[in-house]
Amino acid sequence: MRGFPIVAWYQIGYDKREVDVFMERVRQWLDGEEGAQRVSVADVLTVLFSTRFRGYERGAVDRKIDRLVKEVYEREIDVASRDDTDAGEARTETALDQVASEFGTAGAVDEILRAMTENKE
Repeated sequence: MRGFPIVAWYQIGYDKREVDVFMERVRQWLDGEEGAQRVSVADVLTVLFSTRFRGYERGAVDRKIDRLVKEVYEREIDVASRDDTDAGEARTETALDQVASEFGTAGAVDEILRAMTENKE
């Protein structure tokens, strides 16, 4: 997920190392790599990067973060549906339930994500 534009030497952008580490963590989670640390929608929505001269262009990183919100949300739904199927009748709290508890109802989360992606495309 690297390859963001780097700002001019006299401009400030996001710390490249911090962005790369976070993007790699998200990539591993989305790819379902064994041992990958879970990434939630809340993690993506609240991530903050330090700024540095010659860092990554902030707008490019922010646009990628916006797209990742939808991808991570879809991954959480997929994981939750597999968990529910595996659990059978005994329902446990799913990733969607966790996201909904952080940001409102599942329907509200859906509406927020839909609005975000419609405005960006």
